[in-house]
Amino acid sequence: MKFADSFIFTLFTTCILTFSTITVSAQQASRSKVIDLPADAAFDQLASSLHNKGYFLANVDRSSGFIQVQIVTKYKKKMLSAKSGARRTLNFLVKPNGKAKAQIDLNIFLEERFFGGDIHNRTFYYAERELLEDPKEYQRAWEQLAESITFN
Repeated sequence: MKFADSFIFTLFTTCILTFSTITVSAQQASRSKVIDLPADAAFDQLASSLHNKGYFLANVDRSSGFIQVQIVTKYKKKMLSAKSGARRTLNFLVKPNGKAKAQIDLNIFLEERFFGGDIHNRTFYYAERELLEDPKEYQRAWEQLAESITFN
């Protein structure tokens, strides 16, 4: 009886750990892409592409390969909702991946915009949220960039 219980517990634990590892690796895979260009050329192409698409380039640092972009979206007005929009901050890190390749890592952070005043004294503020984990958000960002950059 004890053998059966310990076997079931071990099997159950193994399944949970395996599923967790697969889920984390799938999410991590969607956060980085490899491009067939040296890191300097990939950095230039990425910065140019983001600028041409009309994104607000908040920070650009060539020496570290860091590009930070902010995107502001407005929500449709809902009755009795204080949410008025969101700001997404996309952090790109371009680093060498071999001799003629570069790896581009992406992290997306979300801040929601809230209305905090009255009709005569309009006040808005941003409430920070954590790092987005939704693979669909990352896929959408990569798809928009894929129009001007070729990823592997």
